[in-house]
Amino acid sequence: MTPCRGARWRRLVQVASALACVLSGAPGVAAPFDVVPAATSWAGHSRARFGVTARVETTQEGVAVHLSIAPSDAAVDPTAGPIQARWLAVALPDGAPGGALGAAGVALRTVLVLTDPRAPATALRPALADLTESVRRAEALAVPAAAPAHGALPTAGRSATGRKDPGGPPTPGLLPVTWALLAFALAAVPWALVVARRQVRTATSPRTLLAVDVAVAVALTVRLVAPHRLVMVYFGWLHIDQAIALDDLPRYGPATTLLDHALFQVLPTTAATVQHLHAVLGAVTLWPLAALLLQAGRRAGSIGATTLGWAPVCCVWLVALLPVSVLDHGSESMLVPAFLWWASALVLLHAFLDTGAPHALAAAVGLGVLCGLSRPDCLVAGPVAAAVVALGGRGSSAVRRHAGMLGLAMAVGALVLVPDILFLQARTAEDLALGNLPQFGPAFLFELPRRLVQGWLAFDGRYFPVSATVVAVAAALHPLTRRAAGPLLIGAVVWALPMLLDFNETSELRLHAPSALLVVAAAAWAPSALLAAGAGWAARFRLPLAVAVVAVVGADAVATAGAVFAPQLSDLDATFHADIGRHSHDGRSATYVTRRYDDLPDHGIHLFAPGFVLESGDRWMGVRDYLRDPAAAHAAGPVYGALGVRCHALLPADRARLPWPRRHPACEALCREAHCVAVFERSVPNLQERAFDWYPAPALAPTLPIGLYRIEPGVRSGTAPSNTSARSAARTASRTP
Repeated sequence: MTPCRGARWRRLVQVASALACVLSGAPGVAAPFDVVPAATSWAGHSRARFGVTARVETTQEGVAVHLSIAPSDAAVDPTAGPIQARWLAVALPDGAPGGALGAAGVALRTVLVLTDPRAPATALRPALADLTESVRRAEALAVPAAAPAHGALPTAGRSATGRKDPGGPPTPGLLPVTWALLAFALAAVPWALVVARRQVRTATSPRTLLAVDVAVAVALTVRLVAPHRLVMVYFGWLHIDQAIALDDLPRYGPATTLLDHALFQVLPTTAATVQHLHAVLGAVTLWPLAALLLQAGRRAGSIGATTLGWAPVCCVWLVALLPVSVLDHGSESMLVPAFLWWASALVLLHAFLDTGAPHALAAAVGLGVLCGLSRPDCLVAGPVAAAVVALGGRGSSAVRRHAGMLGLAMAVGALVLVPDILFLQARTAEDLALGNLPQFGPAFLFELPRRLVQGWLAFDGRYFPVSATVVAVAAALHPLTRRAAGPLLIGAVVWALPMLLDFNETSELRLHAPSALLVVAAAAWAPSALLAAGAGWAARFRLPLAVAVVAVVGADAVATAGAVFAPQLSDLDATFHADIGRHSHDGRSATYVTRRYDDLPDHGIHLFAPGFVLESGDRWMGVRDYLRDPAAAHAAGPVYGALGVRCHALLPADRARLPWPRRHPACEALCREAHCVAVFERSVPNLQERAFDWYPAPALAPTLPIGLYRIEPGVRSGTAPSNTSARSAARTASRTP
């Protein structure tokens, strides 16, 4: 932690402690107005600067501090479940009493920074504990608000956990640089694919190239036919909406967002458009991957020409049918185009080292920079993995011969990346401050080996053929293939390490996909090692052994398909929202009310809704916003309630307070406070979510009711839709959109 940031932490803790003393009525404590000015902006931690009015009230769930912020309210409840407020720095206005809290509350000017409650700040726990206790004492002086009925919405307050505010404008120069590189890639990538095919044909034989071409065609067919899944668990919807409007950039980088935005100028603005593009990009990635293997084999020098072609053929066919690769290439993952740009850059780098053509080096640098603009882990792992894969095993003479141009190219690439580095620095500082990423330091580095063993996809037999990892290690150790397979395996580890920062089981299938492809590439050298065996008994069995190795890895890969493509509740929710999208396209402006971040409790659940599925003029609205002014919503057109699977999503701490069979309080309140008429209802199996404990146990709730309802204006029903699977099943599909 820098001294400046440490000073900020100490200052914030002091202010929070001072507030605790003020609220608890400690004598002789002055109002801390001069400690935190109202206009203070904590750079890198909060983009909000606002004046607020705070009051204390009692609710069924505990004590809440309510902060009125125009045009809506914010609520912080430090006693109900996980800590939601990371920092609560308060300044009393001029003339405010410093020793007591009046019955009507006390006016405060506050800087409030909220965070993901899954990683509360240890340093602020004592201060927040003091604040909680002082609030409890202050209740004796304050007029308590009437406690709402259990499960009802609090009468005031807005949940503000998580980062839902726009990230701010990008660094100057970042967007023009990215647009220029994307335009450059329109020519550079096809050229790299042509060069890759030529390298395969030159290094082996036309039959090898034909086998690779057929594998690419099969891979494309499989990826277009296989189920397409959004793997980011609702964040994919956010990224698609960002790419359509281009009103904000994801914190990862701009390249893929701008690519999708350009795509949406000529093709439908749907997630399927991005997924089909990625299916094509993933399939054609097999050409540069095959070329990389052949370049590695040529450098090794110990593999004969007759067996050299086995490695690229085995690799591309295994990758073409590898379930985790098929899933990834049918998703919205930013790493799909990023890995194609990376592999294409390496093909052109090899072309430069072989021929000295400066235009090949320029194209390689451009595509490499574009890869770095896709995700911060690409910026870290991409250059290191490229150096290992491209230069590992290559004679030092070629590198020395072009050292000057290579150094100049690296300097230019680093200079072009400066705007992106500044952009990522601001976003990473915010994530580190909010606890969404681990602090870098000796402790984190010490943890990397354990994280790699426990979290690397290559060691997870549910989703990846571990036999391929074993074979890759064997090929990297074999004398004949270690100079070819070794750099690929090291490159795979390099790709994996940065992905272990913000990691869960869902991220494993997305973030480790490039690493998995390089593991398969390294394993593909094992048949060549067997076929190159010398005389004796090994020579008589080398072909059956090589075929057996490929068959074992292939069978192991096929066995992972069930786990890789197992549906989750988010997949069923995607179908539900697609049905809402079809219902939306009726030529009328409508409002669709659903659970949003404004509906308490919200923390820990991804609540993004896909704006792109709705007809132009339609909108999403939170339950709280609707119930505040139903007349305004109905004046704009028909209003519908969309109660999907996330009405049943709660963190375990919240489920303990709101036990099953209750839905989320907002979903319960919608059809209790308004009259809901079913448009369609159905029950969906409780499939859970792969990495998130959001839903009740299947044994307790084998099915979950969902539905779309027309909300009648001015009529209150007093009852909510049934939460039992029997009633919902009886009314399933009563009306389809």
